[in-house]
Amino acid sequence: MKVSLTNKIIKSAAIIALSLLLTPWTGIVNSYAHTADESIYLGGSWVRDEAGWRFYSEWNGVYPAGQWGEYEGHSYYFMDNSYLATGWTFVNDRWYYFNPHEGKYQGSMMTGWIFDADYDGWFYTNELGIMVTGWHKIGGYWYYFHTESDGKLGLMAANQFIEGFYVNSDGQMNE
Repeated sequence: MKVSLTNKIIKSAAIIALSLLLTPWTGIVNSYAHTADESIYLGGSWVRDEAGWRFYSEWNGVYPAGQWGEYEGHSYYFMDNSYLATGWTFVNDRWYYFNPHEGKYQGSMMTGWIFDADYDGWFYTNELGIMVTGWHKIGGYWYYFHTESDGKLGLMAANQFIEGFYVNSDGQMNE
């Protein structure tokens, strides 16, 4: 009886292991900036040189390039040259903002309110990490983000009339 039970356990474990190997892996990483097919889970080590940060994949011995990666719950994008994107980056016809500041999360995709000192103004990226433009209701208030690619794309409007509505110094529409 012991041998029969042991054999059943071994067979069950083998079936589970085989099904896990044959089932496409899509679940553990939740990426909000892109599809699971576009993303890889990063397993390896960060490498820094004079040009910037890259990630060495211990699994296949390469540096990811031209693709999204997930590491410790954060989304990153690696440029075609395999270096980590930072600041505003245009990916697949959309603008994303990647943390440009030195530190543990440098290069991680940012969502929500972003103050950009270069523009001396505020931007907003949605839950997918994509820069918003036009009118958006955020936290119960309407805000307008410039829609023209004239150097102000995505910049929050303040202290002005937009389409007949006034937005105050905080960018909120006075209704």
